[in-house]
This record gives sequence, C-alpha cells and structure tokens, in this order.
Amino acid sequence: MEFIKTVTAPKNTAALSQLGNLYQYLIALKICLESDDGELVNIEQYGDLTTADYNYEIKHHNDPDYALIDTHIDFWKSLSNWVDNRNTLKSHSKFILLTSAIVKEDSTFKDWNSSNSNIKHQKILDIHSGIKKSKYEYKTIQPYLKNIFTFNNDYLEKDLLDVLNKITIKHSFENAFALYENLLDHTAFLFSKKKQRPSLVRSLIGFIVEKGILSPQEWDIEINEFRLFLQEQARKTLNNEVLDFPDVELTTDIDEATLEKNFIKKIADIPYPEKINEAAINYTQTQNVLVNMADQNPHALKEFGKQVIEAGRLLNSMKEIICLEVETSSSSKLVKKSKILYNKAGTEIRTGKVPPNIQSGIIHTHLDESSFEWKIKEDDIEN
Repeated sequence: MEFIKTVTAPKNTAALSQLGNLYQYLIALKICLESDDGELVNIEQYGDLTTADYNYEIKHHNDPDYALIDTHIDFWKSLSNWVDNRNTLKSHSKFILLTSAIVKEDSTFKDWNSSNSNIKHQKILDIHSGIKKSKYEYKTIQPYLKNIFTFNNDYLEKDLLDVLNKITIKHSFENAFALYENLLDHTAFLFSKKKQRPSLVRSLIGFIVEKGILSPQEWDIEINEFRLFLQEQARKTLNNEVLDFPDVELTTDIDEATLEKNFIKKIADIPYPEKINEAAINYTQTQNVLVNMADQNPHALKEFGKQVIEAGRLLNSMKEIICLEVETSSSSKLVKKSKILYNKAGTEIRTGKVPPNIQSGIIHTHLDESSFEWKIKEDDIEN
C-alpha cells in the first residue's frame, strides 16, 4: 500500500497533517465496514465524522506516549464545536472524541466516561479555574474557553450540561499504522488472501476520498453504495482481476510555482512563515477540487466565484473590526493583530458547507486575486 509507506516517517508538520487525514479516512473505512444497510456516514460537515447517531472528532498523534492533558486543544476545541453544533446534532446520542493520545492515571479525564453530566461539568470548571489562576496564558485554547463558558439567552448552562452528557472520550485508540494493520485482518476481508488486502484497503479508501473530491459540500458515504463497490472489488479479487483505484491522491505535492503566488507572499509579509506549507496545501487541494467539480458540474465555477467574492467581503469586514481594536501602532502590536486576523479568518469565515481545508483554499484564492493584505499597517489604523 504505497501511500502508507510514504508517511511512515513524517519529517514536518505538513506530513503529520496528511497522516492525520489518512487516519480519518481509515476510521471512516472501519465505520463503513461495520455499519448497517441503509445508513449514511458524513465526513467534515458537522465534525470529522457523523453517523445517524454519533458525531466524531478524530485526533491522531504519532507518538504512542502522547497524553491528553487537561488543557489540551483537542478536548477544548472539540467541546467548543459540539456547543456550536448542539442544535443541529440534537438527535445524536453521543459525541465521541476519538484520539490515539493516552489518558494518564492522574488525569481529570481518567473517569470521564463513567461520570454524569454534573460531575463532567465540575471537572471542566476546575480546569477552567486553574487556567484563570495560572500565570501561563493558554492562548491557543482561550477562544474555545470563552465560547464554552459565555452564556446568553440562546445558550444556557443547561445546554452545556446536555452537551457534556453526550461526550465520550475514546482515548488510547490505535494510531494510523496500528489501525491499518488491524483493518487488514477485518472479518469483511476474510474472502481474500493476506497479500491481496492492502490493495483492497487502498481501493476502498480511494472510494471514500473520491466522494469528498467530487462533492465536498455533501461528503456523504451511502453504505449501500459502499457495499456494492466492496462486492465488486471482492469479485475482482477472487477472479484475479485488477481492482478499481479511484484516481485521487491522498497527499498533496506543492508546485514550486504555488510558493511564488501572491497569497504566499502575503503570509510571509506578516511574517507568519510556519503557516506557508499548510496554506499552499489547502490552496492546491481547493484548485484540484475545483477542477473535478467543474468537470462534473458546469455551474461549479460560477458558484466557486461567488464563494471567493463572499470570502473577500467577510475578510474586509473582519480586518476593519480588528483595526478598531488596535490601541497603539507599535510594530509588535501590529504583527500580533495581523496574526490574529489570519487565525480568526481560518476559523470563522464560512461561505458554504465545505471542509475547513477547502474553505481555507477559498480564502487564499481571494488573496491571490485581490489587493487584500493580512499585514495590518499604521495606515490601516489611521484610516
């Protein structure tokens, strides 16, 4: 299975990100193999994975000793997402944080799954209280804490308790490599010889990923359709025929020309160099999706253009608001606010129901084609 081999020793954050994507697809494959006829598995729209009854946030960590600590972003970001989507997911009985990270004996999360909503509530209140007393700022999770603990007429403490009641933490789950090896022994593949199974898994993951490429706004896997595809691959396997491998790459090679584009230069100008690889990957994936969508649907280009325009409108509004918040024009303050603008855009701007990486690519497409700058300058404050 070639794409497994290409990520066995990731050397940078981009490779690790791709391994995280592969982990999500492997989990999706496992769920598809174990779902009943007539069911539906959705990827990305309301979380990493959604079935008829469960909503999953999936987190992969390559280090087998990696721990889910009390202040980890994986937990707080997932909880914040579930708070935001609580009404949409009201009919779902479980919100599952599925992670390869371990939970240590002294962790607040150790007895999480056996606790009722009131005890879970007290646990997160204790963590929040400790954070507020700490000299460390915990900048990465502060926006999620604010979202979780800020109540109003539309979001009551009772709503938070209802969300907490549904949350299960499946920790110490197999990492990508172990999960892949276990899938090779899945009962669904008993019809095949051991040496044939890597090709089967690769074919089935291609089927899953192709769905997201061709219709990213509704990345749905219909189990009946998945079963028909599996049955056809089983027939080909038994007859020693060539399997179907949907022509979808799981990794993204960044073209050198992409690194010379305006949107990359604008990130470097903030300066925010650690974001360049991720931005280039997201931009490239979005362009690839656009090519596939346009081939399938002639109206895709027009709709994409509308989303790019809307992203620009939202970006300009966001920048204006942030400029009003700047009290001084010191260079360090401007750099800090520029980075805040970049990060807020990635998490808050939504012009359609598409996966976050594609939405990020839409934003970068606008930047590449417009005069918008991430970097906030003194002139912006004065104006």
